[in-house]
Amino acid sequence: MSLTAVSFRELKQYPRWGKPLAITEFGTCAYPGGPEAGGMGWGIVDYDREPPETKGNPVRSERVQAEYVGGLLDVFASMGLYAAMAFEFISADARTTRTPPA
Repeated sequence: MSLTAVSFRELKQYPRWGKPLAITEFGTCAYPGGPEAGGMGWGIVDYDREPPETKGNPVRSERVQAEYVGGLLDVFASMGLYAAMAFEFISADARTTRTPPA
């Protein structure tokens, strides 16, 4: 279980005031290690290079992304949230590859 899922569970205390609780942004980058990188998952791109280059050799894995998002949706469902909105799954300006996803 990721630190983020544990953190979201801590939000269970807030509905006690009778107000709707919404998660307005959650998700992860689609590569092994993306969920652990949290909000810095985009840090694998070196924008100081021209053109920008990917650092290391991350393997694209939409399975990693789907399992993480699915796990969080399970947590959110158990909390009875008003809403949960996934962060964008695509960035039009991001590097692309013709390699099929894993």
